[in-house]
Amino acid sequence: MSVTKYRIPETNLYLRADGIYSPAVEREEQVVNLTRKHAHLLEVVYHGQALQQMAVLSSEDSDGQDKLGIELVKDMFELFSFGIDYLEFAEKLNDWVTGAHDAPDPIIENLRRIHETLSQIQDFALSACVSAREDNLAFLLAHSATAIQTANAFLQSHASRTDPVWAAKIAIAERDSLLAANTFSDIERGYWLRPYSLAAISLSGNPADYYYGWMPHLPDRAELKPFNQVWDYRWALPAFLYAIVARLVVLKAFATGSRAERRLHCNEFKRYAKLLGSVFSKRWSGLRTLSRLSDLQRNGYLTTGRIPMAAVDLYGGDYLGGIFFASNFKPEFFPPGLVAPNMHGYLNPARPIDLAWVDHNVRAFADHWWNVLYLRTGLDALFLIISELRAICDAHWFSHAYIEVNRKISVAKRSGKSRSAARVAAALSDLLPVGDEAARAARTHAVYEALHNRPDQAQTIVARCVRDLAELAGSRPPATHTEKSARRAPAAATTEPVKRPTARAKTTTVRRPKS
Repeated sequence: MSVTKYRIPETNLYLRADGIYSPAVEREEQVVNLTRKHAHLLEVVYHGQALQQMAVLSSEDSDGQDKLGIELVKDMFELFSFGIDYLEFAEKLNDWVTGAHDAPDPIIENLRRIHETLSQIQDFALSACVSAREDNLAFLLAHSATAIQTANAFLQSHASRTDPVWAAKIAIAERDSLLAANTFSDIERGYWLRPYSLAAISLSGNPADYYYGWMPHLPDRAELKPFNQVWDYRWALPAFLYAIVARLVVLKAFATGSRAERRLHCNEFKRYAKLLGSVFSKRWSGLRTLSRLSDLQRNGYLTTGRIPMAAVDLYGGDYLGGIFFASNFKPEFFPPGLVAPNMHGYLNPARPIDLAWVDHNVRAFADHWWNVLYLRTGLDALFLIISELRAICDAHWFSHAYIEVNRKISVAKRSGKSRSAARVAAALSDLLPVGDEAARAARTHAVYEALHNRPDQAQTIVARCVRDLAELAGSRPPATHTEKSARRAPAAATTEPVKRPTARAKTTTVRRPKS
């Protein structure tokens, strides 16, 4: 069967027809450039798939991207549209700086939590590097934070840029913000490197453990740089994002509105988008999976019954995997969200499991776990930030469409009612085993939109969905009160007499299942 994958603009990633990301293309698969005519993939299928994943991965809201402070950065990017009112920008910036998000400068607070987490790594090779990094990052972030505070004070003062006192302060803020952003511009050196350390990639468990790790089964490793260093985004990326935010705040606050100035600002925005795009490409290339067993691993299965599976973020240390057996391949064995949708389950203990069955499941879990790590490590949020930067000055349809659908997903994550609607939509869609994953995602989107846009009709919508599902399943649910009333209503007058049946037809009562 031919499979179509859509190449995402300005990346080497692909979007499958079911709304799942994919890093590569197989021989039998077709590749199509994602254009405006495929916008329904984002509007319907991608949105529905995100709601499905949100329903099963809700327990991981505090993992991955939140640790990197990316969610807070995404909020800030809503301020940088050139169409926003100047007073509205000043008000939002003041709320953000003075503590409307429960803490003064919430990104700085988030960065401190990141540093505390990474500082728990006990490794002699990292100790000296971490101490020096902490001092230097604190110095750079102080430049960015001071520039933001200066910009906010200027906006609240309603002063003129030509005021002698403010002119000097503005010049210092512009210099400091640019200095901090440029410090991270070489993504292959400086703060992006750390000494090689096994402990640094062990926050998710011991990666060298044979039964619960990934290293014994996957040959991929982070490449070594000079002086035994490796690339690691966990320290540098949050600080870089904050420096970019500070720089954009300064540019927006001190803007004069001239066309030449706008052109210069757009060139700078594009440069930051390009730098973050390089980080994004390097990060997703570090997501590696065991998609095919080696001859040694296949022989190991034939002699011991052990099936290795693994997916890892080489540059961050997060991973899934270990040793599995044929009897493990049941949905109830895996945590929520980690079951591959196209897994072939273990059904008959008496029937021998052939290697084709093993290869299929290894590939299925490799594809699914790659996408899980993509979401869990915050790559989708990083790509959204890049799209936000591009959309400031670029009218390309994809960036704006991608931003719009992610805003809908963000609403679903933050609102309690919307999260409930997403869970209900995903559950109702799962009840219907008709169609492929793309159809399932589209059903989830349709039900969620109905529940979200008409919350007062939620009970009616759910009842209608249940009735439609029952009819598709081959049974007829009990009539509703409206239907019963319609049946009891007198028939319209006709010219022919109504014939009464001579015998009562045998009926079958279908009981509604307990909720």
